[in-house]
Amino acid sequence: MITVKGCLTDATGEHVLEHAFIEFVARRSAGEVLAYAGAFEQTDMEGNYHFSLKSGEYDVYAQVNRRSDVEPLGPCTVLPGMTGEYDIEALLEISAPILPETVIAANQIRDQVFEKHEEVAGFHQTVLQKAAEVDAHASQTAQDRTQVRSDREQVASDKEDTLEANTFAQSAKAQIATDKADVEQALEDTQALAQTVSTQHDVVSDKAAAVAQDADEVSSMHEEANGFKNSASNSANTATQQAALAKDWAEKPVDNAVEPNAYSSKHWAIKSANFASSASNSFSGAAQAKNDVETLKSETEDIRDEALQARSEIQVLATYENALWSLIHTTADQAIRQFEHHESIALIRSNKLLDANVRVIRPIYRTAEIGAYSTSLLELGLNAQLAVCSVFISTKDTDHSDHFNLQIGKGANLRTSWGSTFPGESVDSNATIITHPGDAQNVNMGRYGMYVPATIVLDENGNIPLAVAGNNASCGIAINITALIGVRR
Repeated sequence: MITVKGCLTDATGEHVLEHAFIEFVARRSAGEVLAYAGAFEQTDMEGNYHFSLKSGEYDVYAQVNRRSDVEPLGPCTVLPGMTGEYDIEALLEISAPILPETVIAANQIRDQVFEKHEEVAGFHQTVLQKAAEVDAHASQTAQDRTQVRSDREQVASDKEDTLEANTFAQSAKAQIATDKADVEQALEDTQALAQTVSTQHDVVSDKAAAVAQDADEVSSMHEEANGFKNSASNSANTATQQAALAKDWAEKPVDNAVEPNAYSSKHWAIKSANFASSASNSFSGAAQAKNDVETLKSETEDIRDEALQARSEIQVLATYENALWSLIHTTADQAIRQFEHHESIALIRSNKLLDANVRVIRPIYRTAEIGAYSTSLLELGLNAQLAVCSVFISTKDTDHSDHFNLQIGKGANLRTSWGSTFPGESVDSNATIITHPGDAQNVNMGRYGMYVPATIVLDENGNIPLAVAGNNASCGIAINITALIGVRR
């Protein structure tokens, strides 16, 4: 609810309109008001007005005094949820209709569908990114497989080299053992020769006289002894060299050759250990790569399943969206066609105006043409008290704009003057009044006239009396009856 507050002036804005009348008439049942409900206020001596107004769609009228014509100012809308103060000029700028709840609900569903569509599009993008990551992982896996295969071949080659190195080490060990035996034999020979020399020296000392006597024999024996001595020295040198060489074959550092392209046992032992460690690492890397491949394969299958599920959900959402749009259009059309009709029936039932049944019937359509200040009767013979219908009226004047009142239903009577837009003034309480404003009210209705929903009181014979009063040549009337109320047994 809002507060309508301001000052009513003439067109110049310099003169206030004191004791003028302001009226808001509901165009249809919307917001918090029913159709044709009104708010009627009068300005004070300074032209000020101040009153409250519920949400709804209104036609605004003003009358300078009771002797002047009622001037329409235009339509306005007070939207649900509006609060605060507004003057008439500000309200006339707001004319958007209040949407039915079905249309608002349909718009909310449409917004939800758009959100779901954006969410699915984002999920689809995520699936594409996951698929790209899977492709990258698959490529990396292929490269890892190639590297593992290469490592396996290198391990096999290193294994052969290790076996060959072990064979060579065994051969070198056997050679060292043989050389050691030779050195030990040479040492024994040298010791034996030294003992022999010592023995011969004793013999020479003992037989010095004999040696002196037999100089040739002694000289020969001396030369033989020198030869034994040289042989023993050479054998000792050879043994030393063989021992050093054996030590090199056993302990020479890695990558230092004992002979060209020949290395020590220590070299091959360290190389074998390195090769074994490399092989172990390669086998560990291969096992890890295999586990990674299995993990990637599992993740790829999961992502593929998620992609298939997302695709299925996208198809379901697309089908749901199409069905939803069809439902929105159908619901909106039905709401527009049936809103006024169901509202009239609900009003009568809620207010308990009649202790009778309400029967929805196949539509009954009738037309009539009535001249100015004349009456007519639509003979229907309906077995009911009230008829819920829609009424279409249009002037037949060439300018399509002259104003008149149409009385319809029980109690309709001929009037001799143009009636006020306000109810009353000797009109039967059973009759329904429909006013066609026309040019005297500065409103040109156009060649298609106006459409009004109405609940009409039937006469005792179930017919609809009609009466027209106003400045027009004649008018055309079309009535479409959709329900009966107070059906007689």
